[in-house]
Formats: sequence, C-alpha cells, structure tokens
Amino acid sequence: MSFVIQTQVLLPNRPGELEKLSRAIAEAGVNMHAIMVREDVGGSTVRIVLDKPKVAREALVKHNLAVTESKLVAVLVADQPGEFWKVSAALAAHGANIQYSYTAAKPVRGKVVVLIAIGGVPPEHGVDILQKEGFECVDHATLISATSEAKS
Repeated sequence: MSFVIQTQVLLPNRPGELEKLSRAIAEAGVNMHAIMVREDVGGSTVRIVLDKPKVAREALVKHNLAVTESKLVAVLVADQPGEFWKVSAALAAHGANIQYSYTAAKPVRGKVVVLIAIGGVPPEHGVDILQKEGFECVDHATLISATSEAKS
C-alpha cells in the first residue's frame, strides 16, 4: 500500500535535546528524508521520515527517547500555485481531513512530495481518494530510493 512510515519523538524543549536525537539517528547510519519540529506545551514533537525506521527506532529507544510510528500519505504534486489546494479539496470532498502536512527534502520524479497525516479516514483510504482523483501517491521504499538518487 502507498504510505510512508513516520517516526515521532517527544522531546523536552531545551538545548541539546534535538542534538541528542539527531546524533542517535546519525550514529545508527540512518538518513532523514523529511523532518518537522513543532513546539508543544511542555515540549516539542519531532516528526521524521527516515530511510531505516526500524534501525532508528532501536537507536532512539537506547537513548531513552519515547518513539511512536504512524502512516502518512505521500502525494506527488507539481511545484506550482494551487497544487496543495487541489489535494486538500479532493480529500475534503470525501470526508478526509488533513491533520498536518510537511514536505520531503528532495523531489521524486521532479515533483514535490507532500507528506500528509490524514484524519477522518484511514491513511489507506486517503491514498485511494487521491489516486481516484488523479494524484500519484508513493510508498516508503519509492520515496527513500528516489530521494537518495536525487543526492547523487
């Protein structure tokens, strides 16, 4: 199924915490393909798409960090005005909500990768909606391999 695994970590909002997280990931030989850091009451939420989520999870747990995983929809859109609006309109028309969204660091097949946490319907249904509306969604392996190739 076309979805991407997101690793989520809750951190205290103080100097050195994000460094601890990113060092643990780097030392495990894991690459970040997207990251979003959000300040919350009492801390920060870090959401990351990684090339090796299982390896990263083990490394983060060894550093006593609370780790969860969730599914995101990864939809490819042209880098032009109105594309995110079209995606959000398609989802809204079918009762799906965008809880939050961010983009991958590198394009896939020349298009922006918009990562979306879907609410109101399961992520798999969000993929079905978007594909029926003519959008291309990619899975974790495709995202990782395409963004890795873009570095070369």
